[in-house]
Amino acid sequence: MNLRSALRIQRHDIVSLVGAGGKTTTLFQLAHELAATRLHVVTTTTTKIGAPTDEQTPCFIVESDRARMLARVAQALTEHDHVSVASAPYAHNKFVGIAPAWIADLRDLPNVHCVIVEADGARKLPFKAPRADEPVIPPDTTLWIACVGMSALDVRLDEEHVCRADMVSQLSGLPLGARVDAPAIARVLRHPQGGLKFKPQRSRAVALLNQCDDTTRRAAAQQIADSLRRRREFDEVLIGAVAQPDPILERIGRVSAIVMAAGAGTRFGTIKQLAPWGARTMIEHIVALVECSDADEVLVVLGAHADEIQNHLQHIGPRTRIVVNEQWQQGMSTSVRLGLQRSQIQPSAAIFVNVDQPAINPDIINRLIARHRVTGASIVAPRYGNMRGNPVLWDRALFSELHTLMGDAGGREILRQHWREIAWVELESEEELTDTDTPEEYQRLKELLNA
Repeated sequence: MNLRSALRIQRHDIVSLVGAGGKTTTLFQLAHELAATRLHVVTTTTTKIGAPTDEQTPCFIVESDRARMLARVAQALTEHDHVSVASAPYAHNKFVGIAPAWIADLRDLPNVHCVIVEADGARKLPFKAPRADEPVIPPDTTLWIACVGMSALDVRLDEEHVCRADMVSQLSGLPLGARVDAPAIARVLRHPQGGLKFKPQRSRAVALLNQCDDTTRRAAAQQIADSLRRRREFDEVLIGAVAQPDPILERIGRVSAIVMAAGAGTRFGTIKQLAPWGARTMIEHIVALVECSDADEVLVVLGAHADEIQNHLQHIGPRTRIVVNEQWQQGMSTSVRLGLQRSQIQPSAAIFVNVDQPAINPDIINRLIARHRVTGASIVAPRYGNMRGNPVLWDRALFSELHTLMGDAGGREILRQHWREIAWVELESEEELTDTDTPEEYQRLKELLNA
């Protein structure tokens, strides 16, 4: 997975990189990915930076006057897709960055896709805590990336190995001289005076766990990512090795599972949601299996017969909420929109689970989530042979398209438009994809599965 897709870079983004362990490499790698697709990008710093090499940027402008700087950058972008900017020489081969207030001016130049900013320094060490005046953040930052190099794992907490080790000790509770471990890294990342210091309230927050080039570091990064995901300060966590060709190994965010149970089920003849399945009703069975999955929240969207159905959902788990779609008669699209709107976790992805597919199991949902983590695909879907089925996972990049659905349309047309982007999860039996629209289908599946 490349950085551009993993970070979901959008036009007019201002990306601020803070922390340690590969900020400069990340800055130029992201710029190269954007420029390779002929998008114009400006890279700069609000603190100090070494002179970029020809491999890092094709054009480096040093200008202390704001108006002249903007004019020079605009002109340079007619010849180059990537331009780097500083304001003045600082020392041998080092330069002072530009004022934070100027970043939005750069972003607003014609045809600029985004601006990427290195917002603090770390003395080339893999782990740090900010000093009192750091980081220096552009106020219009839209994407906040807090970096840690996982080479910090198991090093001694001192100034030789960690930047501002005394502050790291205060924020993490780890004594000076102790070995840095995964819980200490997680505590510093999520601390309001650590990885989140001065973060603008509306900016997306991503933690980048870099240098995961062996199994030990990757396992520790996964432990940190799970801790951050549960606490919700970060929208997503990236695990990777930015210096490698495919820099991102995993993108870990929160997933909302939305149980679609609002329909009247007229073809079924009775209330489908309350049809027996084993010792429970169909909806109790579906909700229970979704609760056993790795989804971070479960939303059950009811509509027709909502009061009667809710009487059978008295023992839902703490991650599960019931929402009632008062407009259910206007079609499935209203339940899709309501499910997305009522999420409380800012999900990276949503999985829509049909109430009439009792043969699915938690492992299918978990495999969809796992596939999404390592591919970053906009859609992840199960299939048996050449037959696509449900449930389908939708990346947040497609939420705006799902919001445009009208009437009884599900996501079939959007699936068709994005068919080449689908990452597949292969199933072992056709029954796992079978729905029960009619009494005959329901009875046949019950007999087949002895339910």
